[in-house]
Order: sequence, then C-alpha cells, then structure tokens
Amino acid sequence: MADQSQINFHTWSLKSKKDLESLPNINFHCIRYSDKCAYIWIGDSETKMEYLSCAMKTPYEKDPTAIDIMLGNDDQNNNSQNLSKELSIKISKKLNKQVFASFNVSNNLLAQTYNQANEPEDNLRNIIEKRIFEEIKNRPESF
Repeated sequence: MADQSQINFHTWSLKSKKDLESLPNINFHCIRYSDKCAYIWIGDSETKMEYLSCAMKTPYEKDPTAIDIMLGNDDQNNNSQNLSKELSIKISKKLNKQVFASFNVSNNLLAQTYNQANEPEDNLRNIIEKRIFEEIKNRPESF
C-alpha cells in the first residue's frame, strides 16, 4: 500500500476499449494530497477549469457540507457548477475526506444520451459518476 502521507497523481479516461465509438472524450485527474484531502478534475476535450467546489464532513451535519470556490464565466453552464458541488459531496461522503471537485463538461455533451456495451442508454452525467465510483472501488489508494 502507498504511503498515505505522499502526494499521489492518478489519471484515467471515460472510454474503455469497448466504448470507443459511442462515448465522448472525458478525462479525469485526481491528486490525493494526503489521507485527508483529494482533488478531482473532470473535463471534456477543452482543458479548462471554470468550476471548483469543495466538500467536507463537519460535526454539525450528517452529509458533507459543500461550497463553490470558483464559478465559471459562462452563465449558461449551471450544470457544470451544480455537478461540481454534487460530485464533491458524494465523493467526500464515499472517501470520508475533504474533496475538491472541478466538473468541466459542456452542456451539449451532457444533454445527450449514450449507449455503452451491455448497458442501457444513459445520460453522460450518470455515466461519469459511475466511472468515478468504479475507479474509486478499483484503485482506492489513488484517492
């Protein structure tokens, strides 16, 4: 097992070999700063960071509390802002640590549905969320 006090970098993609035709290019980057904090960036082919939220557990609430740290320049893209916050809460709850999440996927991609091999049609938001939690399950040392 990795030393929990060291910084760990982990990168992966939404696509697997079986999904290359149907899914858009979505990339994930995770930096685990220690056993108490993680940063996760999710984005499409435009490498940008316009939305950043932070969530952490407090003694005052059952679920992690989240705040928006950075809001994008695009008033029309509230989906990414909301998803940054929602994902930071869900991931923080799963990992039991402070999580910074930046979700930067265009509304055009989020509005579409996709077929994955051996799975029913689903929207990109759900596919991305499933992929994050699948990666957490398969590589817990990276988070």
